[in-house]
Amino acid sequence: MLEDPLVSIVLLNYNGRALSQYWESVFKESYANKEVIFVDNASVDGSAASFLALAAAYPQIRSRFIVLPENVGYSQGNNEGVKYAQGKFICLLGSDVAVDSNWIRPVLEAFESDPAIGCVLPAIFRMEDHTVPDRPWTEMDPFGFTHRLEATGAPVQPVFFAEGTSMFLRRSLLDRLGYLFPSEYFTMFEDVDFCWRARLQGFSSVVASQSRVFHVRGGTETGVLLKKNPRAIRSGTRNRLATMFTNYSTSHLGWFLPITFLMEIVMAGAFWARGMRFESRATLNGVAAFLRDIPTLRNRRAAVQGSRVASDKEILSQMADPIQAPKYLFGQWGELGRLRIGSLR
Repeated sequence: MLEDPLVSIVLLNYNGRALSQYWESVFKESYANKEVIFVDNASVDGSAASFLALAAAYPQIRSRFIVLPENVGYSQGNNEGVKYAQGKFICLLGSDVAVDSNWIRPVLEAFESDPAIGCVLPAIFRMEDHTVPDRPWTEMDPFGFTHRLEATGAPVQPVFFAEGTSMFLRRSLLDRLGYLFPSEYFTMFEDVDFCWRARLQGFSSVVASQSRVFHVRGGTETGVLLKKNPRAIRSGTRNRLATMFTNYSTSHLGWFLPITFLMEIVMAGAFWARGMRFESRATLNGVAAFLRDIPTLRNRRAAVQGSRVASDKEILSQMADPIQAPKYLFGQWGELGRLRIGSLR
């Protein structure tokens, strides 16, 4: 590159004092032209003070400190952060992530290799063992269920979406789409929605394997391999349906959405039959929330569909095999059941 562009890092925190030891890696990382925007979601554990101490220790790194009056969740918290981002590229970084010393430059090289790349995800490894890959959720089947990456080892690997753990995006893409995340999503599926909307504008997502981050899977939310608390299940259900409603064309929406809707109802029934009442109610609450929000979602859908340039045929060719959906459902049900049974012992 002729010159190093400014990179804005939005570090979102909610009661992350136990994770604050990882934040210094962002300041120590070798790329110089960066800014760190710390967004605190009304934490009460003193974690905000940990960031202020880091910012004071690294005065050469431009930093900004934003405290929100209440916990507005992952989606709106990042929306607030990007308002202050000045960089040509923006990274949304989880508070449960440490970064490698050469984390940014391979991402910029991936962006430079293809102007159609809109989002880049670094390779993710486990915090407890930096040699063990932590396969991110980067794939989605036509029924809206997400799946983990099967890494190929290629320097730049195409994926359907970049997981929000450490998502880089072009500022120009954000400006083109008009907004980052739907504010009401709170958490879950906001990364899928953004990358899907980007695909509708002709932009792709990739993993840059030479860039590395280290993740405490489940560090900011109950659950390690899946989100198992009722709020996350409700959000996941509602936001999956809302994302499909917004981004599918009419013909494919009429085919895939009703099947997914039925799958959610069946899943709720399966939870109930197994004695998993909280999970069942959360799933049904998510379905009800989607139905309630359809009038509002119609306006968003009209804007997205009115500006798209890519066809659903192109989008579907980049999704996982449809057979993965029932496999995912049975796996989720089984995993939640094992967790519930284990907690009762």
